[in-house]
Amino acid sequence: MLRSVCSGKASFNQLAIALQDENSSANSSSISKQALHKRINKRAVSFLLQVMKDLLVAPCAGVLTEFKNCGLNRILVEDSTTLRLPKANAEIFPAHGNASGATAGVKCDLC
Repeated sequence: MLRSVCSGKASFNQLAIALQDENSSANSSSISKQALHKRINKRAVSFLLQVMKDLLVAPCAGVLTEFKNCGLNRILVEDSTTLRLPKANAEIFPAHGNASGATAGVKCDLC
């Protein structure tokens, strides 16, 4: 599932196909996108978040120890993306114009 999400192919249909491909054997059965949707609940999300934490922290354990000793309390990682919106939203969400006139967009920042 994590590989599918990281590849950007994370619709329930694509996740079900990826799980089927990953677990393909002579007697394995596939899971439907509806059954997968029912299984994604708060407990599943908490579990996957813990798995991601474990996968990210383990390789960095030595580096983290060095950071603790140098007085650095935290590291902030930032990223952003820009989304185009329909031109009808240009008055509320103005973006950079172009030769065709006003455009609409929004920039999302994550830290």
